[in-house]
Amino acid sequence: MKYLKTQKTKFAKIALVFSAIFAFTFSIFATENNTEEDPVFTVAEVMPEFPGGNLAMLKFIAENLYYPFEAFQNREEGRVIVQFVVERTGELTDIQVVRGASPLFDEEAILLVKSMPNFIPGKQAGEKVRVRFTLPVMFTLPEIEENNEIPPQFPGGTQAMMRFLNENIRYPAIAMGNNQQGRVILQYVVDVTGEIVDITIVRSSGFPLLDKEAIRVVQLMPNWIPGEQDGRKVRTRFTLPVVFRLDDTPTLIPSSTQSLQPRYVQTRRNRQR
Repeated sequence: MKYLKTQKTKFAKIALVFSAIFAFTFSIFATENNTEEDPVFTVAEVMPEFPGGNLAMLKFIAENLYYPFEAFQNREEGRVIVQFVVERTGELTDIQVVRGASPLFDEEAILLVKSMPNFIPGKQAGEKVRVRFTLPVMFTLPEIEENNEIPPQFPGGTQAMMRFLNENIRYPAIAMGNNQQGRVILQYVVDVTGEIVDITIVRSSGFPLLDKEAIRVVQLMPNWIPGEQDGRKVRTRFTLPVVFRLDDTPTLIPSSTQSLQPRYVQTRRNRQR
């Protein structure tokens, strides 16, 4: 069986479209808050916009939203409604869940919004203003298809890989001291021999020490059990997002891809090194 990733399934085509529709709907029917000295508008003459527009936002969500592994295993679905303020600078602040689904979904929705770039700010009477934005984030399971494709596997399976990551990752002391946090998204190829090759950073955390640590941990991995297609071993690309956070502990969110079709996998780190 293979599990299709967001941008290649109905999850992208349906769930993300609903996100845009609901975000627009909630914004239109909200009312302005002009009681403060520095008011936050919920409706402005020119609403704030994700760089590139709604389609660019949907693409960003499709590429950056990861399904929590525990929820995936339990076949859980849900919708998280997130609100945030788009400041005059375009920065996103006051990010909060106003209607949650579950702690796992809520946390991933918050991480998604925190990873977004600055918006194009809203305007009122020609002036940039602070605007509250509502974004429903849909977690919908993709369809499961039967075929003869066997994905690559870490020796011992997913749980063994989680233990390996938890035991070997080290939060760089300098990065910790400088309060550096972020998500590193790596890609690598599991070769027909099981060797990990072509390790690249597809999205940097913005901090070289965190990026370097994520690469180091992948380089330490033993050879994998290679993937198979039609009874023969094949090279398979694997995507591994690694989230470094200091508010609790670093979070690791691995996500595999088989023939460029990732599965949802997520784990949590139990202790900080």
